Amino acid sequence: MILSNFQRGMYELLIANKEIDCGVYDFIAEDEDMPFIVIGEDRAIDWNTKTWDGKEITTTIHIWAEKRSISHTKKLLDLIESTLKTDFEKDEYKYEYHSTGTIEVTRETVELVHGIIELTYRIKKEVLK
Repeated sequence: MILSNFQRGMYELLIANKEIDCGVYDFIAEDEDMPFIVIGEDRAIDWNTKTWDGKEITTTIHIWAEKRSISHTKKLLDLIESTLKTDFEKDEYKYEYHSTGTIEVTRETVELVHGIIELTYRIKKEVLK
């Protein structure tokens, strides 16, 4: 539940930002026009104390774009970071933005640009004693 709530919260924040002018998905859309954003992989480690159960989660978000979209890809990476650099709550979990890791733009092929951003959050749920 902690990971699915996390993804849902990020998705809701991204689609609420009207400056993000492309689709947001949790899969690579085969027939979708580029560019589009894909909420990707998560890596989590325990981050518990006596008063809460938690995880520190690093998530990777991808942008897939056509060759002429390298500057637009960089703009989208900036928008993703500014949109998700916030704390939010989903059900009984508190998701606290912690840091931005790698931000990268690569040319996968002559025709395909790939933007990547990694964001880390600390997620906690109070433990009732």
